[in-house]
Amino acid sequence: MQSQFGDALAGCRRWGGAGALHVRFSPGRPAKLSASERKRLIRLLLKGPAAQGYRTNLWSTARIAEMVEREFGVRYHPDHIGRLMHGMGWTPQKTGAACAGAR
Repeated sequence: MQSQFGDALAGCRRWGGAGALHVRFSPGRPAKLSASERKRLIRLLLKGPAAQGYRTNLWSTARIAEMVEREFGVRYHPDHIGRLMHGMGWTPQKTGAACAGAR
């Protein structure tokens, strides 16, 4: 059995032993917005879309992405904005028509 795994075990020892095989947390890409910028983003969102010049009072991921780029100089894809907002505890808004239909 050792002859079958001998080379693999030698390679494992060379790269740090059995400890090198342990799974470690990978934090992923660093956040584009700092914690203080995310707090500022929340304050801007709470003021509503009208404060940013939109005619309707509904945030969309595209609108939030535009505002983030304008206010912070950071570009996010609208699909990722949804993940960012979810990570900050925000949930998607429903249009008035959708809410009226839910009653």
